[in-house]
Amino acid sequence: KSPCIDLKRFRSKDKTSVNVISHDDFRTLLQAIKQTHPRFYLLCMVARYTGARYGEIIALTSNDINFANNTISKQWTLLGDKLYGFGVPKSKNSIRTIPIPNVLADELIWNIGPGDTRLFPFRTNRTSQLNALIQKHIPNTSIHVFRHTYATTLLANGVDIQTVASLLGDNVNTVMNTYIHYCD
Repeated sequence: KSPCIDLKRFRSKDKTSVNVISHDDFRTLLQAIKQTHPRFYLLCMVARYTGARYGEIIALTSNDINFANNTISKQWTLLGDKLYGFGVPKSKNSIRTIPIPNVLADELIWNIGPGDTRLFPFRTNRTSQLNALIQKHIPNTSIHVFRHTYATTLLANGVDIQTVASLLGDNVNTVMNTYIHYCD
């Protein structure tokens, strides 16, 4: 038996730059897709203003939105492509309540259905169609970039790391390793 079999592999992690989008690019994207792709328009708004993961967003139901407090509370995520349904979130930190700005609340109020209706009734968690649409207007951008934009915007505006980690459903180390060098 090899004495090295129980050793963990060392993987160097290069600090890759975090991609974010500007306010102007975001506004341009929204203007371009609002009429032709209203579901993707709303999905992009939720992604940008909540920092939620794609699987969390497409699992949102009308019951997850609290318009009295302008918050979204999510405790479920959509399962992978092979299984359709709801599953547990990525981590215990993923169970959280996220404040939403009025601009997002105003859009959501017109797009929710009765009861526990899903806002985005897609049958898979694949992002390829949405990412192709985004890249048509903002090259080299994906839906996940909205999460990075949300995090870096919060940090740049003086929100403390613990709060940012809580809002993202991440831990403090992840936020520090991913975003702090960008915000410097």
